[in-house]
Amino acid sequence: MKECNCADFPFQPNPPCFSKCAGRIITYASPTDLLEIFEIPESIVDKFYDVKLEGTAASLEDYTDAGGLDAGEKGIINDIFFNLSGNHKAIDWLKQHMKNRELATVSA
Repeated sequence: MKECNCADFPFQPNPPCFSKCAGRIITYASPTDLLEIFEIPESIVDKFYDVKLEGTAASLEDYTDAGGLDAGEKGIINDIFFNLSGNHKAIDWLKQHMKNRELATVSA
């Protein structure tokens, strides 16, 4: 299977790339980026940050499950990541930040 390219949205092939790429974004983005660029509510960012510090998450489900998100919060996160094409700041962030990260991962 082709490796996921998280610098280009929509993340293909899906599955599994949607979950993997959303998890990578949460891992790589700062809390400020998650709040201001991806427009994730602060209460959810706080939960993600706690999981991030543990270093155990690799996918969106890892973050949502370990973070203890309820069904409503999971719905919010899925909506945010499924609708990135309407968030120009997020698409720009992906192109700028994820491309460098993805190239580093491939060449490592």
